[in-house]
Amino acid sequence: MVRKIILSALRRGIEESSGTEHKNEETEKRRIAPQVVLAVQHFLSTMAMGMSMGHSAVLLPQLQEEDSEFVVDDETASWIASVYMFISPFGCLVGGVLIDKIGRRTGMIIGGLIFITGWAVIAAAVSPLMLICGRILDGLAVGIITSASSVLFDEMAHPRLRVTVLCLASSIMSTGMLIISLFGAFLHWRTAAGVAAVPTIIQLPILMFVVCETPTYLVKKQRYKDAEKSLRWLWGQHETKVKEELENLKSHLKENEEQREKEDRHNIFFKLRKFVKQYTVPYILKPFLIIHVFNLLQITGGMGLLTFYTVDFLNKVQGTDQVVNANVGTIIISAVKVVGLLLTAYLVYHIGRRPITIISGIGSTIPMLAVAVILYVTYLQDGTTMPPGAIAWTNFILIVIFNAMNTLGFYSLTYTMIGEVLPSKVRGFLFGYISAVNYLGNGGLAKAYPSMLSAMGMHGLFFLFGATNAVCTLFVYLFLPETLNKTLEEIEDCFHQPNIMWISRKTPSETNIVSERL
Repeated sequence: MVRKIILSALRRGIEESSGTEHKNEETEKRRIAPQVVLAVQHFLSTMAMGMSMGHSAVLLPQLQEEDSEFVVDDETASWIASVYMFISPFGCLVGGVLIDKIGRRTGMIIGGLIFITGWAVIAAAVSPLMLICGRILDGLAVGIITSASSVLFDEMAHPRLRVTVLCLASSIMSTGMLIISLFGAFLHWRTAAGVAAVPTIIQLPILMFVVCETPTYLVKKQRYKDAEKSLRWLWGQHETKVKEELENLKSHLKENEEQREKEDRHNIFFKLRKFVKQYTVPYILKPFLIIHVFNLLQITGGMGLLTFYTVDFLNKVQGTDQVVNANVGTIIISAVKVVGLLLTAYLVYHIGRRPITIISGIGSTIPMLAVAVILYVTYLQDGTTMPPGAIAWTNFILIVIFNAMNTLGFYSLTYTMIGEVLPSKVRGFLFGYISAVNYLGNGGLAKAYPSMLSAMGMHGLFFLFGATNAVCTLFVYLFLPETLNKTLEEIEDCFHQPNIMWISRKTPSETNIVSERL
C-alpha cells in the first residue's frame, strides 16, 4: 500500500516537472526503495505518536473502575493525561540539540529507545507515580522523535513525496489513536501498553540497519565518505549525480558557515536588533499572527480534551442511559477521524483550504452548541420532553458529527498551513514555537479539566467549545489566506499588501489595474 502511494506521488512529480528536463531526469533516477523505507519508518513513528496521544482516553477509565489494581483520583488522573503534553516541548528542544550533535538517525534511535522504555514502565506500573513517569518518558520521546523524524525525512525524501506524506501523516496518527482505542476496549491496560510499543520496535531495526544518516548532517560534520555512501543509497549507482549532490552540499554549507562567521563578529545587541527586525516585518508578522491565533483557538475548541477524555465525555453526555458503550464510542470516533483526514487530503487539492476550513468551523460549532443546550435544559432545568434514550443517542451522534467536521478542516490544517503561509527563512523557528505553545496549552487544559468540569459543568464546557469554534470560523473567514494553486511567492506577495484581512486583499488583476493607472 505504501509503495503504491509513493510510486503515485513520484509519477505525479514527473508529470508536474515535465516542462523541466533536469527535474524529469532527477525524478527518474532517484531510487524507489529508499523512498519506501523512509516513508514506512516515518509512518511508524507517526502511528506510535498517535497511540501515545490517545492512550490516556482508554487508560483512565480502567484505572477508575472499582476493581482497579490501585486507586486514581481525579487530580492524579489529570496529571496522567496532561504531563505528556507538558514534557513534549522540552523533548522538542532536546531533540533539536541531539540531531545537531549526534545526527538525525541516532536521535531517532534514542527517541525510540526512550519510547519503548516509557511503555515498559507503564505496563509494569504498580502505582500512579510509575504511570506518570512512563507518560513523562513517552512525552520526552515524542518531542525528540518529532524533531528528528521531520528533519531526517525532509533532508532525504523526494520533494513530491514530502507533500504526500505530510497530507497522510495526520491520518496515520489518527489510525494510531484508533488502534489504541481498540486495544483499550478489549485488552487490559497493561497489555495495551505493551502492544503499543510494537510500531517503535519494528521501526528501530529499520533505522539501525537500513536507513543511512542524512548527507546534510554528514557533510556538516565533514564526514564526506559517509555522506557519499548515504547519497549512493539514495541515488543508486548514478555516480555523476552523487558527486554533484555532494559538491552542492559542501558549497551550500560553506556559504552558511561564512555567513555565520560574519554574523558572529557583531555584538549581542546587533544580533538582537536583527532578530527582532526579522520577525516584525509585516510580510512575516502578519502570517505568523494569523496562523498562531488559528492554532490557539483550537486549544479550547474541544478536540484536545475529547481526545484525552473520550470515554469520560461519552459517559457524561449520555447520562444514566448508556445507549452506546463508551469504549465502542471511542473506536467509532477514532475511525471517523481517520476517514475525515483522508477526505481532507483529497479535498484540499480540489476545493481549497478556506472553503474546507469554513465548512469545518460551522460544522464544529453547531453540534457543540446543540449538546450544550440539551445538557443545560436536561440536567439543570429539567424541562425537556425527550426520553433519556433519545437524549443519549442525540448527544452521541452530535459528538460524532463534531469530530467528523472538526477533523475535516480545523484539526488537519492548523499544522499543514504553517508550512504554506510562513516564509521559509523563519518557518523552522516559528513552527517549533507554535508547536510548543500548542503542547503546553493542550497540556494545561487537560490538567485543568476536572476543575473546569466542577466550576462550569459539562454544559458549560460545551458552550465554551461551541463559542470558540464560532469565533474561529469568523476569524478564518476574515483572515485565513487561500493557498490552493498559489506558489509560495504569490502567498508571500499577498502579505506585502497593507491589509491584514484576506477578504480585503487586492487580487492580482486589481493590483495590475492600479499599477496601470499610476
